[in-house]
Amino acid sequence: MINLTAIAECPVRWLVGLLALVPAATLSAATPAPYEAVYEVFIKDKLSMETRIVFSITGDRWRLESDTEGVKGLASFLRVSSREVGTGTWQEDRFIPETFLHAARAAGQDRGWSADFDWQSGQVMTRHEEGESVLPLSADTWDPVSLGLVLRQRLQAGDGDWEMFVVDEDEIDAHRYQPTESEPLQTRLGCLEVVRVDRIREKKTRYSSGWYARDLDFIPVRLQHGKQGGREFNMHIRELVYDGQPMAAFSDCPDTD
Repeated sequence: MINLTAIAECPVRWLVGLLALVPAATLSAATPAPYEAVYEVFIKDKLSMETRIVFSITGDRWRLESDTEGVKGLASFLRVSSREVGTGTWQEDRFIPETFLHAARAAGQDRGWSADFDWQSGQVMTRHEEGESVLPLSADTWDPVSLGLVLRQRLQAGDGDWEMFVVDEDEIDAHRYQPTESEPLQTRLGCLEVVRVDRIREKKTRYSSGWYARDLDFIPVRLQHGKQGGREFNMHIRELVYDGQPMAAFSDCPDTD
């Protein structure tokens, strides 16, 4: 049986699964540039959904929105959609999350949850289908959206393996990730030098990887998630506007055949 909620949420969950914590001392002091990216989402190599991510920053306030919509096949027929919004502040060269909202819809069924960070009390309150939860908050705790921003700084710092802590409805999960060496990757934007980040799992039945472009300040250009013997989801970048400028196409990767 197809899990409609999982299909609606899968692009968001890839981003969650490929994010990492960053110690404040390693972060870049440069104010991050805004960007808008459009991705195509494929299930078993067939186009299924489209995701648009918009990051904006004004003064010390930042906001990131991610919207996914079914455009082909079953996802379109069932009107699958997913939306995530994260907000926070940019303080002392680091992202501070404040609010997070996730909402998914498929076949007329809605599901969602939210989180509010209270840094003064050291707690994060979440609201979900089962009710409310109050979880302990530390400087290394992130929501799915803020982690995506922090990861780019982590990659810029050139660090190795890392552990991250992610707020997920009624709990905080600890994950491990490992970046690889740079490699060329052919994309709709042309040939890009990327770093692949893999999630390290104890059980090898599931796999998650992300490819982040060095030439584009480590914006994600491809995400992959799957299960051995099951469906595989791939998310590929199609368009990018960076700091207000549409990105011109890079040249293609050399033919190695």
